[in-house]
Amino acid sequence: MDYRGAIIDVDGTVVRGKTPISGAVAGIERLRAAGIDPLFVTNNPTKPAAAYVDRLSAAGIDVAADRVVTAGTVTTQYLQQHHADAAIQLVADSGVRDQLERTDLRLTADEDATDVLVASIDREFDYDDLCRALWTLDKPEVTFIGTDPDIVIPAAKRDMPGSGAIIRSIAAVAERQPDVMLGKPSAETLSVIETRLDVPLESCLVIGDRVDTDIALGARAGMETVLVRSGVSDADDIATADPRPDHVVDTLEQVGSLLERWLPDGRPPEAISSFKGEAPSQWDAKNRADAAVWVSTHGGSHIAGGGPRVLVSRTWTGGVRQKRRDRVKRVQEQLQTSTADALVLSPGTNMGYLTGFFEEPGERHLFLILSADADPVFFIPDLYETQVREATFVDDINCWSDDTNPVDRLADVATEFGLADSQVLVDDRMWATFTQDIRTAAPGVTLGLASEVLAPVRRQKDGDELAAMRRAATAADETIKHVREMGSSVLGMTEAELAAVIERLLAEHGGTGVAFEPIVGSGPNGAKPHHRHEQRKIEPGDPVVLDFGTRVDGYPSDQTRTLVFGGDPPEQFQEVHRLVQAALEAGVAAVEPGVSAQTVDRAARDVIESAGYGEAFVHRTGHGVGLDVHEEPFITEGNETQLKPGMVFSVEPAVYLPDAFGVRIEDLVVVTADGCERLNHTDRGWKMLSE
Repeated sequence: MDYRGAIIDVDGTVVRGKTPISGAVAGIERLRAAGIDPLFVTNNPTKPAAAYVDRLSAAGIDVAADRVVTAGTVTTQYLQQHHADAAIQLVADSGVRDQLERTDLRLTADEDATDVLVASIDREFDYDDLCRALWTLDKPEVTFIGTDPDIVIPAAKRDMPGSGAIIRSIAAVAERQPDVMLGKPSAETLSVIETRLDVPLESCLVIGDRVDTDIALGARAGMETVLVRSGVSDADDIATADPRPDHVVDTLEQVGSLLERWLPDGRPPEAISSFKGEAPSQWDAKNRADAAVWVSTHGGSHIAGGGPRVLVSRTWTGGVRQKRRDRVKRVQEQLQTSTADALVLSPGTNMGYLTGFFEEPGERHLFLILSADADPVFFIPDLYETQVREATFVDDINCWSDDTNPVDRLADVATEFGLADSQVLVDDRMWATFTQDIRTAAPGVTLGLASEVLAPVRRQKDGDELAAMRRAATAADETIKHVREMGSSVLGMTEAELAAVIERLLAEHGGTGVAFEPIVGSGPNGAKPHHRHEQRKIEPGDPVVLDFGTRVDGYPSDQTRTLVFGGDPPEQFQEVHRLVQAALEAGVAAVEPGVSAQTVDRAARDVIESAGYGEAFVHRTGHGVGLDVHEEPFITEGNETQLKPGMVFSVEPAVYLPDAFGVRIEDLVVVTADGCERLNHTDRGWKMLSE
């Protein structure tokens, strides 16, 4: 397998204190020689990235600050994203406090005024601290957050207690577990990692010394994992680990063997043990066949000609369900702060996002019902029961049959939830017939829109969502490259014929279907923003607006380029194209956490308006992208939503000149901790590759 990235633990894998562990420097040099720029990720919450730059430098390893992620980094970003206005109480070392004090977050020592308790490693932790934490967490509305789960950490001379020891002590006396545990292997850490990588997660190795954090992190994202026996995890830990590492090595230097492809006869590289503990010579054809059978019965996958990597997939299944439980919990937190009492969703992306059950809307009553403080309930036709149970974690399923009146049954559920005379938020796209039936089943109910509580949760994508969108964007990038290579052969094709080629190429490059019907707008058709495609032939000199995308794991791409496949373009075209491209760059440059959505719109729009084409830019600058191709945040004047890391949206300025031509150029961007990442990386010019 070819690896394109590496995520490496620091303490216990690369250094102890400031002393490099044997083989670590050589191993990192081998990775870099192979063109892999490692990302160093540590569960130390007390240090910012800059401190680890110094620590690694002292060990002989040069690294930039943006290639280091600490648990302090993750904690700070998580609090800024989810608890920006909260009063935060700390049980933590001064290093954690120092990082938070450098932000706008509000810290408090008053347990009665606390909204969030953050617990971490604290070398001065005492009985009084434990009492204050207990009194604070007596209030169930206080959110309990741990910076990382490490109970024991490797230090310069010997292992010592870590954050997990403090957090467990507090959890024991408070008789409640943390609401959120950050650090590895959390989804929050994975999300930060995603913003620092320019390669897909599945092409990366995860290398570390702990099975419960490093290996679990890799398994969570489907990455190949390597355990280095230089830190906390011992032989017993490895033998009983679930998930188990794909490879076990004695030193980081041995990871270099993995940079070579698996050998043609199926043996893994020398010096690397398979997760079954077998020597390389034992990987004969029968082993591989047995592994394939094991994989097929356990829902995993294996490398052709190599060793099995099944535990990743098995763990991932559980991880997905836990992720959806976490999403439900976050929506319930939104409900608690709203005036609404419950949420009722019909089939669509909201239902799928929360539960994993995706279904097209139909004439039968099929709802997900969620209150602020109870487990979700499905109300479904009985013909869907098996599908729902297989797809979701939801246990409470109320079925009705076709020979009964579903509204009568719904009334019973509404009574159970106390929906009469309450406020209920319904799916924004729920059919009117169902909203009427909800009113019948719950007399006096007041209906609102579910986006009130769902949009704030769905706006920020997690690591898995971003990974899928990166792959979808890559499929779109590869497709537009191929279309450019077609050059003048496109002339004479109809818009519909070119659209069919685009659909085929998207599938060939790993996409599933199309995210929306491709737009191929040639000549004057390009001046119609939502023209699709028709039988008009593409002629020499025609500017052609190409807007298309595909899906990977349900998540879409969306890219627009305006090309001329041959001949001389119309007068004004080159000027307009340069203008729109400049507006795109201005819009992308304006993206950073904390600015409003309308700030990005203004940055792009000002470029076009100042050139006298403002009236020809007739739509918003962009839209959020997720399970829905168009969702929040909308990048438009008047939208004061603050951008936060993990938000994904389009930047697509345009100029449309009726009866002449149009120019639109579009990239998707992800908001990062200090700016944004473009998901599209292809040429934004209008000429063919040969010109």
